[in-house]
Amino acid sequence: MLSGAAIGAGVGVVGTAVTGGCISCGAVIGGVVGTGAGYILHENEERRK
Repeated sequence: MLSGAAIGAGVGVVGTAVTGGCISCGAVIGGVVGTGAGYILHENEERRK
């Protein structure tokens, strides 16, 4: 799940910049994207086993 967290953090930073510095908006966007990305990466790893 670390990969999802890293993706979420990066998206959160970009989201903050896009929303004009709204840190909470960037955090929400990053959290949602990170959770989704982490889930997808986890499912892909499980399917490879």
